[in-house]
Amino acid sequence: PNDEETDSETESSVQFDIFQPKSTRLSCRLGFDSDLMEDFGESYSSSGPRSEHELQQIFTDFVARLLTIDPDGRPTAEEALQHPWMVFAASLTEEQIKYPSS
Repeated sequence: PNDEETDSETESSVQFDIFQPKSTRLSCRLGFDSDLMEDFGESYSSSGPRSEHELQQIFTDFVARLLTIDPDGRPTAEEALQHPWMVFAASLTEEQIKYPSS
């Protein structure tokens, strides 16, 4: 009987630290507003982004799709190249591309 009491006392006194990963939106991690994606798709034009806001939304969507953990849900290379972000990027001229200054 004393062994049972000791076991139950030991079990109840064991403590664990539980860590939860930081929960932030991808848009925040990319340096954009946290509510960036709330209206995504409502006004998107198939002719390409019409504003900086839409451009940020399309980029965030592209990155989110590439970071999908489930391989069946992640786009193939061919599908990724057809994403609106890549279509837009391919349409840029050399003058429109901004290179970081060194």
